[in-house]
Amino acid sequence: MGGAPFFREADPLPVPGVTFLADLGITSYFRTTIHVPDRPVSQVWIQGLVDDGWVLYVNGRRTLISGISSSLPLNSGLRANRSIDNATIEGPTQIQVPNLVVGTNWIAVELHQFEVPREDAVFALQMELTYGSDIPPVLGDPILNADGRCSVVLGGQGMRRYDIETSTDLIQWEPWTQVVFATNEQVRRIEGRFDPGHLPRFFRARVLPPR
Repeated sequence: MGGAPFFREADPLPVPGVTFLADLGITSYFRTTIHVPDRPVSQVWIQGLVDDGWVLYVNGRRTLISGISSSLPLNSGLRANRSIDNATIEGPTQIQVPNLVVGTNWIAVELHQFEVPREDAVFALQMELTYGSDIPPVLGDPILNADGRCSVVLGGQGMRRYDIETSTDLIQWEPWTQVVFATNEQVRRIEGRFDPGHLPRFFRARVLPPR
């Protein structure tokens, strides 16, 4: 469709308009993707250029609603509950996005107008992710049963990969399992089974490099 800002506005904008909105109904829809590397995301910030109300979705989950009643069902005929004469930049605002994934993430927006017919609509969105430093993984004391069943708690950092290894003598280490933490995940209980005649005595966790 084109690049942002999307606009149908005669008055000057804070930033130059790029893509003209030819057909203007109550609601317009926008969608794009962002790529998130295999690194721990510590914060997500957004700022938007909006006229009038909007709804933000990340990977199909509603993440933010502004200028629209949150108590009414969202549909293409729902009008914004505010009227903005000249679009201004909103934010930056920090938001919580627990469902980000490593790789491709879908960003979708509904832009709702206060009244129709109306000859102004503006939208642009900037999203910035900041990445924190690695936190060393921490393993709790494993629970080993005589039949080989095992349970251990791993503490770590969101969007990191960990390799769990076991040993009987602290010299020879064998891979057990790999774990990938979700965006805001900090603790994971890991369960598995070993040969009852060859139970490990020691466990360790290592941070794996990004893919």
